[in-house]
Amino acid sequence: GNYFINANLNRDEPLIIGIVAFLSIVILVFNLLVDIAYGFIDPRIRY
Repeated sequence: GNYFINANLNRDEPLIIGIVAFLSIVILVFNLLVDIAYGFIDPRIRY
């Protein structure tokens, strides 16, 4: 939170890109885990 705000205020572009990339990867991983877990919870789902 604070790192991202300070990076924006100081125009620290590499830090902004790193934070956005890291958060994107975290969101993708959690979405994948939720999809896999949903398949185990509801066996009617087929991939």
